[in-house]
Order: sequence, then C-alpha cells, then structure tokens
Amino acid sequence: MCWVATRLRPWVGAVPSIHVRPPTEDEARWTVAGGLVRFEVESCNDRRECPAGHGHWRQAGSDLRSFVQWVLAGRAVPFRLPVLYSGGYSFHDGDHVWAGAWTAPQYIDAAADFARWLHRANVLREESKARWLERKRRDRPTAAHRR
Repeated sequence: MCWVATRLRPWVGAVPSIHVRPPTEDEARWTVAGGLVRFEVESCNDRRECPAGHGHWRQAGSDLRSFVQWVLAGRAVPFRLPVLYSGGYSFHDGDHVWAGAWTAPQYIDAAADFARWLHRANVLREESKARWLERKRRDRPTAAHRR
C-alpha cells in the first residue's frame, strides 16, 4: 500500500507514501514530487578524515505512472530511513522530514555497504591512532633518562 498526497501532510513520509504534483504546462504527466529517494556517495577532498566520501539519500524524480510500475514490479520498495546521530532522519526535503520513503533495493544495499565500509574505516582509524599514541608514550623519555 502507498498513500498518495497532493499536499504535504504530517503523515506523508511517516507511512509508505509519496507526494505528487498534477500535470502542468511544462509537464504533461503527474509527477512524484517527494518520497522517492536514491542513495549516492560523493567523494571528499579530505581523504584522511573521510576516505569513504559522503553518503546521502537524495530525492529522485519520476512520473507517477513509472513509479507505480516500479512498485508493482518490486523495483521500488518502502524503506525506513536511518536516524542520524542528531536524532533526526537522514532525509528531508525543505521543511518536510521523511522517516520513510520509496527506493530501489539496490540503493538500500548500497547504503548498507557504505555504512559497513564507513564503520570499518572508523575502526581502522581509531586502531591506528591508538597504536600511534602507544608508540609516543613508549618512546617518551623517562625521568631517569632526562638527567
């Protein structure tokens, strides 16, 4: 089931739903204006601090007919977006926060792979830092050596 709204309501994004826009002079079809997302990874200039880059959920565009076809074929599925450390959800569109959205299974897999890679990179960085601090502590001259 997917709820469809022509205006953003508090429940849009809290339940499996999308926000749609009716046809206009520029767009002859109904358009999915919110609730369809994809996961993307952007590289970062500071490879030491974020070697994995930055992973983000982004709004994906579609016409309503294609979206319905994707849902019926299982190519778009409802997905509960992860909660960030700050307590908010990882996707918002302007002032509207999406707790859940529709996405392709491969984007769910990509986000999970990125999270695992990021976790592993953080563990390795912390282990490296701990080894460096241990070497620094061990190599520090003792009081007897300073005399």
